[in-house]
Amino acid sequence: MEKTVLFAFLAAFLLVGCGRNDNYIIPVDYEKYYEVKSDLSETESQEINERIMTDMQRATIGKTIPDIKVKDIDGKEFRLKKLIQHPSVAIFSAHNSSWGKRDAEVDFPNAIRALEDEMEGIGVFCLVENSADYDQNAVMDYAWQLQKNYSKVYLIDQKDAQSMNLSICPTKYFINEKHIVTDMYAGYAFEEEDRQLILLSGIYSMQEKL
Repeated sequence: MEKTVLFAFLAAFLLVGCGRNDNYIIPVDYEKYYEVKSDLSETESQEINERIMTDMQRATIGKTIPDIKVKDIDGKEFRLKKLIQHPSVAIFSAHNSSWGKRDAEVDFPNAIRALEDEMEGIGVFCLVENSADYDQNAVMDYAWQLQKNYSKVYLIDQKDAQSMNLSICPTKYFINEKHIVTDMYAGYAFEEEDRQLILLSGIYSMQEKL
């Protein structure tokens, strides 16, 4: 009898384990990269930045996004996973990032319009970083500004953004219908052609079977 009960328990445990997806994004601790030295040369700083980017990609691409909450401009809460029902591009930016602001407001929308056919069936939304330390009027003004080009704009808490390795403005995540990040691009592309190539690469990655 005891063996039967034990077997049933183990079987139930294995079934639960098989149905669970623990392959979530792993937050990268940026501070650890700068613990060794305080005064870095330009070359050393560049090497650390490249290492951070490589580790960030390894910890993010192919991983599932966490089930965090975001807010729309009216303050209504949504679960991020429920917002993504089909392949989507998430654009992360902040009101206090000059390059990130221009990319999200002007340049990336232009790239999306130029690839209108390729973007068919793909959702686009913005995640605007927010924190209690920020000027809330400035954050909201920026969010309203983004709504001129995007129908979906959400505020994401800074800590939640960091849990997704969203800290560089701008950053684009390409997320498939299974909520897996298939590609990412952190930083700003100066050439229009490069922005379209980034978008095309991300689109193709979402079409691959993971």
